[in-house]
Amino acid sequence: MLLLACVGALWLAACGEPMASARTFDGSPPICQEGSDFPSGRVDPDFQTIGPTSNAVRRSDDALWIVESGSNTVSRFDLQKQKLQRGFIDVGEGRNPYDIAVDSSAHRAYITNWLSSTVSVADTETGRVIDELSFETFDFPQGIEVTEDFLYVTNVHFRGGDDASAFEPGTVTIIDRADHTVLRTVETEFKNPQFVRAIESPDGPRLAIVSSGVITRSADLASDGGLELWKPYRSGESVDRTTHPLPVESDASGQPRIGAPGRPLPAPDGSHLYFTSATAPVVFKFDLQSDTWNRGTQNPIELYESRADTLHHGAFGPEGLLWVTAFNRDSLYVIDPACDGVLADSIPLDATDALLEGPHGIQVARTGETRYAYYIMSRANALGRLQLDP
Repeated sequence: MLLLACVGALWLAACGEPMASARTFDGSPPICQEGSDFPSGRVDPDFQTIGPTSNAVRRSDDALWIVESGSNTVSRFDLQKQKLQRGFIDVGEGRNPYDIAVDSSAHRAYITNWLSSTVSVADTETGRVIDELSFETFDFPQGIEVTEDFLYVTNVHFRGGDDASAFEPGTVTIIDRADHTVLRTVETEFKNPQFVRAIESPDGPRLAIVSSGVITRSADLASDGGLELWKPYRSGESVDRTTHPLPVESDASGQPRIGAPGRPLPAPDGSHLYFTSATAPVVFKFDLQSDTWNRGTQNPIELYESRADTLHHGAFGPEGLLWVTAFNRDSLYVIDPACDGVLADSIPLDATDALLEGPHGIQVARTGETRYAYYIMSRANALGRLQLDP
């Protein structure tokens, strides 16, 4: 479980134009011999106010969808109009929404509700909840993905506690997209399957299912995480999959914290998957051609030195660079996949140096000729925007 224990708003942001807290940053030369420059730009940390305890931000063709666990809502940010529709979808009290998948062709959004063990189905044009799926196989659902034929929902089977027994073996519920019937439930190889994503790989379409392992309240790891790669499911058949463990390693202080992979981040050329960590300032890299870890827990990409617990999220941006937010540092780090080097200094994302505001999720988009990154501040209840110079 990675739900954030966030406080209320620490400051209020204006809806619309950036406030005085906006700051500029300088570009950086490439760290790799054949890498790319990182351009200069501007950070607007507080240009939109969002709902409390934002837990995820995902992108559809024309919008960002921000899951706000504290208010049981999902806000919609129109990328073309640069306009926020706050609380656009209301899933109802006591749901604690966790993740969202958007089916743009059918104008549907599917939202996992962690506390109620349900999935809300909403109309993406009106925001109205038109159905709530409730199946016996749902058990603290978290990750969700929609493909041409199916919905995939990961269930973490949380049982409480602070050791490996906090979670029973996880499962994935496979649902027919057309009639919303359950076709199969598959037990995952590793505990706490938090994320699922459809990807294109050298071997064709696959489904990446990521289990973070058991994370204790002290941010230590009580079990290994890992990656499962599924080939496209065929109704009535068993799942064709391979499993790839990510064993836990101890950090410099001797704490078992190197592990806990996050959302799968496909490289632009489809050759690799990258994963940030929920417990260490590192990034992992998986080779989709050989199905092996290039940079696992023994040799991860190191973002910075820290002996404290950490939480990171990432997205690929312009020039094929990987952008990584650091929750406890209010900063953005940039990795060049050409050599997996970390570019220059980090970029501050906060509005004030005096408070921890908690960047927790990032998406990258182009509007016209302008390139942006959008990130959610879970402690400050804000949507920040990073704009790159031409």
